[in-house]
Amino acid sequence: MTALDTPRLVTPDFVAQPSTRSARQRAVESLLDELDSRRRELYRFKAGGALPAGLRDLKSDYHAVQDRLSHMLEAA
Repeated sequence: MTALDTPRLVTPDFVAQPSTRSARQRAVESLLDELDSRRRELYRFKAGGALPAGLRDLKSDYHAVQDRLSHMLEAA
């Protein structure tokens, strides 16, 4: 039996990274999806003739998601 045939019992550090990276990718993808749905909702209300005062809460929610996404990307 050679050294190549023996199973490794210790996993290298880089093995743990993909799970962290994939979790981060899923979180970013989720925020992008949420941002897209909120943008479409804003457009739908604007097209329906909503007044700017009626869109205030929707816009603030949209900007909050943008801020969360930018903070997540800055942390990278």
